[in-house]
Amino acid sequence: MTYKSLLCMAFCLYACGLCALGDDFAEFKKEYQGAGYGEKLQILGKIQPDDKNALKKAAVFLCDPHPKIRQNAINWLAQEKTDAATAEFLVSELIRKKDLPDYARCSGISALGAISAAPQKSVLIELLNDKNHLLRAEAVKTLSASYTGEDVLGGIRAKLSDPAWQVKTAAIDAVKELAPAELDAKAEELFKATDFQVRIAILESCKETSIQITLLKAAFQDPAWQVRACAIELAAQTGTGPCVEMLVNAFLTAEGRLKADLFAALQKATGKDIGFSPKLWKEWWDIFNKRFEPLKQRRNDNPLLPISETSAFCGIPVLSRNIIFVFDLSGSMRSETQKNGPVKIDTAREEMSKVIKSFTKEVKFNIILLGSDSRGNYNKKEKMFEERLISAADAGKEKAIKFINRQEPNGWTNLYDAVMLCFEDKDVDTIYLLSDGVPSRGVFVARTDIIESIKRENRFRKICIHTIKIGSGARGEKLMRELAEITGGTFTAK
Repeated sequence: MTYKSLLCMAFCLYACGLCALGDDFAEFKKEYQGAGYGEKLQILGKIQPDDKNALKKAAVFLCDPHPKIRQNAINWLAQEKTDAATAEFLVSELIRKKDLPDYARCSGISALGAISAAPQKSVLIELLNDKNHLLRAEAVKTLSASYTGEDVLGGIRAKLSDPAWQVKTAAIDAVKELAPAELDAKAEELFKATDFQVRIAILESCKETSIQITLLKAAFQDPAWQVRACAIELAAQTGTGPCVEMLVNAFLTAEGRLKADLFAALQKATGKDIGFSPKLWKEWWDIFNKRFEPLKQRRNDNPLLPISETSAFCGIPVLSRNIIFVFDLSGSMRSETQKNGPVKIDTAREEMSKVIKSFTKEVKFNIILLGSDSRGNYNKKEKMFEERLISAADAGKEKAIKFINRQEPNGWTNLYDAVMLCFEDKDVDTIYLLSDGVPSRGVFVARTDIIESIKRENRFRKICIHTIKIGSGARGEKLMRELAEITGGTFTAK
């Protein structure tokens, strides 16, 4: 469903039955429906707190499909409408309205926590037992951020056994802040959860060193690769002798994406550059393990694998077997990489063809095109080589190269939308993102918005994003560097 159709549905659901509000609301409705993102924010800013329809107008923005617009509406309410009447309105007209989209009802819960009407705490506690798991999770987050007290902690504590992982992970995060020692005491039991997202949350939240080591040992053997990736990252951050030993032993048998993670983690934790041979690392550890001392300062970059050990894309080694390439097809790709240099699209095609030809049949891959039309519309089906990852058998590789070679640059740069489309494939663990500039269209365009959202979306996915900035100039480089940094990837310029 497109953003436009979501917008129409959300507005119609909320506006149904409001025909009696008079000409003022009719004019507002007309202006809102014809507005773009920036214009909507201006309309929101013009709402007067003493307007008799102020809450109903604010509610329209709380129902908007765009998360940034909903957040701005919450901020407006927190500044302008903080009385009990506002709280009652949010409960009756948003939170209790089961015909509204879940994101709209959750925005009502978040807004309830942002205003100062303390009597509504009981409503939030009641929502902890709502049938909708997304509302329960939002109630946990809002309660822990806005209120204190044994009744709050008790209600959240009970959600540690909730059947939905979204609720359970929210409760883990909340108890970590409200009663960390209590969470440590329950850590080993919680780590037995069926959902890997819960195991990641408890692994990240544990503060007691001895318990963390116990959990890390179990996490390195976890059936979910995402949990093992989390364990590798945390072991590198901790950097103690037991953690380095776990990394060395895991490196001996690792394959695919996690082998690259382990190589980087060992270099970060030890400061050593022993090479890509697990056997050499094991020999070093057997000699020096009793004399090893944790580094006082660890490197922050992500070391590159030796290219001779694997295939590479734009100089970044490819070890994963579940890959998506995001290929920039915006209009600027028609220009040269530098003065009198090759055309960007030709360089990109050449690099893509080279790496695809190098794949063995064990590799699964896909290609997502980056580029929207003049209105910012992003047709997912048109932008995907295949609906899911495919095997790199000879026929698949030949088809992919033909797909790349027939593409022509056109449209705008909607980086965020393309990355989120990659996230829809549950099997992908690595993304290679090639682009030449800053985002100009999409759900999020600002660098900070893109980074914050992808970081949040990637908490449990653990997808590694390598970024390639093609072309001269610094435009877009900061975003590309940060995107690689927060996902454990590598940035390079081509």
